[in-house]
Amino acid sequence: MAQVSDYEESLDDPLNLKAVEKALGYLPEFSQKAVLIGRTPPREDTKLWEKRKAEQPAVRIITYDEVLQEYRERVARRSGR
Repeated sequence: MAQVSDYEESLDDPLNLKAVEKALGYLPEFSQKAVLIGRTPPREDTKLWEKRKAEQPAVRIITYDEVLQEYRERVARRSGR
């Protein structure tokens, strides 16, 4: 989480903003801190998982399982399922 905060702070540096603009072709008006981590914990750990995520309300914590599920849902919507 400290690394995410450090990264956010570094975006205020004009040199870093130039690098972002060069890489993306524009400067985003909005950004959200997020961390992509491993697997979604098993059901028996749901309460602890939700507690840990709530401890970092300014950071969206996403698992690879959630990314895969979102992808599957989008594919299903596009194919009319």
